[in-house]
Amino acid sequence: MKVKIPRTIFRRFLKSNLKILIGDANFFIPTSRNGKSFPFNTHKEKFIEPFIEHCNAIYVHSTVLSEILDSVILDFVKNHKKIFIVDESDLDSMCQTSFQTIEDAVANYTDYNPSNGCFDDAGEVKSIAYAATKNLEFFITHDGNAIKILENEHLQKFTREVQAITLYEIIYFLTKKSGDKEYLKKMYRFLYHSTKNEKIYNPSWGTFISDCNEEYSLDIE
Repeated sequence: MKVKIPRTIFRRFLKSNLKILIGDANFFIPTSRNGKSFPFNTHKEKFIEPFIEHCNAIYVHSTVLSEILDSVILDFVKNHKKIFIVDESDLDSMCQTSFQTIEDAVANYTDYNPSNGCFDDAGEVKSIAYAATKNLEFFITHDGNAIKILENEHLQKFTREVQAITLYEIIYFLTKKSGDKEYLKKMYRFLYHSTKNEKIYNPSWGTFISDCNEEYSLDIE
């Protein structure tokens, strides 16, 4: 995934006094690359919990739970006091109609096709549809296709104000909030600066922090 600096949505997130986001499964599940990943308990302590501490609430669509196969991670998501499980069945009839329209539009750009028995990308599709229906701006994701969907101008009449908050933006945010910089640096390098191509098109850790400071220093408290 290519690191993009600056992004208007991240600037809006930094300025927002009410930090309510909806989260994809890959926010909670440590990314695996070449069979390697960070242990969940460490990832929770150094990344997930510190971020949630600075948020008012994290919503998770019920479909996302089916994508979390690790029982420890699933229990964490279900029982955290700032994480709320949501579903379109909780919406009133007018909002359910809106949700369905948005879901159908977004699904056309994914593999999600329940009528053909294909439920791939269901979590992303339903999360985006729920966020747009409820006028939530911020969707946490590390999924490249979900980000492309939210950047697709043809879909913005459906996705409305919803945009992605990426893991690299959360990494930067936590460096400014007394996060564990050594862990965050390792995480950034692992996710965005590991392969030969990533080292060509993504900034090194030092450059990443310097570029973010230059762009966002006036926006972050």
